[in-house]
Formats: sequence, C-alpha cells, structure tokens
Amino acid sequence: MNIRNSIYYKPYQQLEAENVSFADYAKRKNLYTQLAPLFDATNVRKPETAHEVDFLVSLAQQHVKQDKYSFLDVACGTGRHVKELVQRGHQVAGIDVSRRLINIARKSTPGAS
Repeated sequence: MNIRNSIYYKPYQQLEAENVSFADYAKRKNLYTQLAPLFDATNVRKPETAHEVDFLVSLAQQHVKQDKYSFLDVACGTGRHVKELVQRGHQVAGIDVSRRLINIARKSTPGAS
C-alpha cells in the first residue's frame, strides 16, 4: 500500500526503511494523539522552516523596529518554528491541541514556553 501526502509527509515505505515503528499505533487512541511521535519524523517541510521564519521576522520588522520579538505559535505541533525562532534569540510561546506534540516541542526546544 502506498499511502502518502506528497506535500507534507514521507511515504510509509520510506519510514519503514528508516526503522520507524508502527507497533504502538494499533492501540485504541485518538488518531492525532497516537501519531504525535511520528509527526516530526514524517514532516518533510523542515528545510522550508528557516525561510518561513525569515518571513515572520520580516513582517514583525515592518511594524515594530527592534532586534528581538515575542511570538505566539498557534498550532505549533512539534515546534519546528518555535525552535528556529528561539535559536535566533526571540521569545516564543507555542500552543497546540495535542499535549503529546507540546511535550515533543518542549523536549526539543529549551528556552521556549
């Protein structure tokens, strides 16, 4: 079976080749919650993150001239934008409906709230 979303996610065959385990996902869990650990591994938009953050910072600079900004990342997922913004020295708070995604974001992004 070749199920994939070619824009955002890697094909299942590629994940299997990278030894990503699907064993835990047969349990009865909310789909969004049960896939949280795989979300970051399957997201192929990571290369665009720096460009997207450049865009966000440039928008902020158009309205307020300063070196560092505070951002709120709504639906932050595993925190790819949060991580990039924090690395650039900005203050960032991320929120998401999934507690598991938030926990993944916290572990991978020290300094974010």
